[in-house]
Amino acid sequence: MTDTDKEGETKFEDFFAHAFHRYGMFIARHPKAIIWFSIILTICTLPGFAFLKLNLDLFKLF
Repeated sequence: MTDTDKEGETKFEDFFAHAFHRYGMFIARHPKAIIWFSIILTICTLPGFAFLKLNLDLFKLF
């Protein structure tokens, strides 16, 4: 690998490290909002389970 490839990998890793650090800090500062958002999102998606149908027929799947 050349130095430019390693530099690109470092930028890529640094970008995601910074993004996840900021995400973790946001969650740490707003734990109640995150919990309520998760609960509300789960409740909103629950009605979809009533319409869920499993399709195991290979001809329809492919």
